[in-house]
Amino acid sequence: MILVVASVSPPGGTSISSPPARPWAFPQGMNPAPGLSIASLESPARGRASFSVSWPGGEPPSVQIFDLRGRLVGNPGVNPGGIAEWNAGETASGVYFARAVHESGVASTRLVLLP
Repeated sequence: MILVVASVSPPGGTSISSPPARPWAFPQGMNPAPGLSIASLESPARGRASFSVSWPGGEPPSVQIFDLRGRLVGNPGVNPGGIAEWNAGETASGVYFARAVHESGVASTRLVLLP
């Protein structure tokens, strides 16, 4: 998915811009990679969330957790068994996105966090 950011100037001179790129979307130049996946092991989750991550080889991917505003709220490591655990702690309940970034591409999943 490639999000195009454009500005339009309607009559009267006020500029209207498209929304900012979503961090959980595939960055331009990166595509979903065969063999790379991330899945939430429990959704909804409470306080702690676990993700199953698989990758085609090489170094493990990095995992990043984003809120709906695009802010990075977590960066759990991936253990050799392919599990990433995020301790959400005092993070507000809501919808979050987890993104696995690997040299071969990007994969993402959605998570619902409850209080």
